[in-house]
Amino acid sequence: MSPTIRRITALALTLLLAPTQAHAQVPAAPPPATQTPATQRPAAPPQTPVPPEDHAPAPVAPPPVITTPPTPPPRPLPEPDPEPIRGTGLLISGGVLLTVGVPTLIISLAGSSGACWSVGGSCDDPDMQRDRGPVGLIAAGVVGILGGGTLLIVGGIKRSEWREWNARQPTLTPAITRSSTGTWLPGLTLRF
Repeated sequence: MSPTIRRITALALTLLLAPTQAHAQVPAAPPPATQTPATQRPAAPPQTPVPPEDHAPAPVAPPPVITTPPTPPPRPLPEPDPEPIRGTGLLISGGVLLTVGVPTLIISLAGSSGACWSVGGSCDDPDMQRDRGPVGLIAAGVVGILGGGTLLIVGGIKRSEWREWNARQPTLTPAITRSSTGTWLPGLTLRF
């Protein structure tokens, strides 16, 4: 047995078997009053027995205080990865710019190949011949193609990052499968 259990057992036995102070100080009950002749002396009250020194209860030390070290605070959970942007807006705007830029550039280049763009004047006039082609439309077509292509590339990169992030996330999706006997089984698919 461990020393602590021995001490607790000894303390319990001492408290149960040793007389308490209350028992030691209670006087014995007087004998019932009887008529005694005058020649007899009354009996002396009985003496309370005093326990000898050998049987005196040993001083009892207080039970040991058992302390446990404080528990450390729980570690915080790791922060979940923030959801990256999907890139849908970049893909849509890049597609629109590319769709508008390509025909604009084609039409503006086709129109500048020698056609006369004068309004209200003659194409034989030398001043009108210098002002050939829609330079603004060519620039708009080039900007549309470059901007649309850039937005499509960046949107595609962002979409692939989002797909990789989404593959790492736990999901619960409804699913319908077929059993070996050919029956359809509805259920849920848990992916983590």
